[in-house]
Amino acid sequence: MNYLTLLVLAYLAALLWFGIRGGTRERELNAFLTAGGSAGALLCAFSLVSTIIGGSATLGMGALAQKVGPAAFWWLGVGAIGLFLHGLIIAPVVRKLPVVTLPDVLRHLAGPAAEKWAGAIIALSWAAVTAAQFTALRALLHSISGGMTAEVLYVLLAAGIVLHTALGGQRGILRADFLHTILLLGGFSAAALWCVMERSADI
Repeated sequence: MNYLTLLVLAYLAALLWFGIRGGTRERELNAFLTAGGSAGALLCAFSLVSTIIGGSATLGMGALAQKVGPAAFWWLGVGAIGLFLHGLIIAPVVRKLPVVTLPDVLRHLAGPAAEKWAGAIIALSWAAVTAAQFTALRALLHSISGGMTAEVLYVLLAAGIVLHTALGGQRGILRADFLHTILLLGGFSAAALWCVMERSADI
């Protein structure tokens, strides 16, 4: 058993633990899907970071920066500016409404028809995003190990992710996202430290 397999198994164990912990409190569908609207600002912020910072924002952005230089900032920079303005101007207004989800907001402002259309559009959009993420996961595993090992690890991870989500709902996802963000911040910090310590002349 190699290090990659051990890492995947450890990750699966953590995912399932977060899923089981997240799901034990939820008895109603609404609470299962929204964590009862109880997530605080820090947990939501970490979840956004975990959702937004993925392969395209790391490997893809690095490759783009090599080609175009500092202009690569706008790949994520425009989103960061938009989210900052959203948090500063729009989020406080939404927080005052008796709503939890985006379709709830639209129902409150534009009626039930807007809520249904928003729900359908969001569901389709996230199905496409999830499919792309699973495709990227398979490609990543094949680039690291290849062959049957990559296929087995991919099936295990895909099944673990689906089971984690089914068990834990939104609360389990938020907790796993918190762990993902800690790992991302640790990886970025380690990479920055390596650049400063080992590649200072290039910098």
